[in-house]
Order: sequence, then C-alpha cells, then structure tokens
Amino acid sequence: MRLYFNLDENRTIRFRDMDTDANTWSATQENGEVEQILEIAKDLIDAKAPLDSGYTFSSDLDFPQDYGFAGDDDAHSIVQQALAAAQMMVDAKQGIESFVANKQQILSI
Repeated sequence: MRLYFNLDENRTIRFRDMDTDANTWSATQENGEVEQILEIAKDLIDAKAPLDSGYTFSSDLDFPQDYGFAGDDDAHSIVQQALAAAQMMVDAKQGIESFVANKQQILSI
C-alpha cells in the first residue's frame, strides 16, 4: 500500500491507496483541526495503512490557498500529525492487549 493524499475545498484532506482502486477516505475541518487529525488517524488505522512508509501528496500543494490552507506546511503538518497519532493509537492498543494477555504474570511480580 502506498498512501496518496490530496486536498479538497474547505480544508478537506483525502487519502487512498495508490496500489488499489479501494476506498478514498476524507476528513474535513468542520469540527476543527484536532478532530480532522483524529479522524484521519482513525481512517488510517481502519484502512490498515502503513504508518511508517511515507506518503505522496498531490500537486495541490502548489496552490494550497485555493483549498483554504495557509501553505503546504499546514497540510503536511496535519497529515504528519495524523500518521503519528495513528501510530500512537496502534502502539497503545498493542500495549493494552499485551498487558491483558499477561496480566496474571505481570501482577504476580
């Protein structure tokens, strides 16, 4: 899976897997930037996207102001924060699952 992000109007960010014709995921900022970051992070997890293999951004970054963004660093920052948040969520889930699976052993220490 290769992640491809692009911009849409009203500060919407979309992504899809460049290797398939599967779903396109999108997140708006109607509830704020933090909610958009968390929505993208959740969608990345749901899509089983690789979180550590980088991503490609469309040429929308040549004119991000047309989509309501302050600049290309603004949109990249949102995507990078979403990837980091998704990785933290995956790591936290794995840590909890490991604790639950080994709870008796851990508690007996």
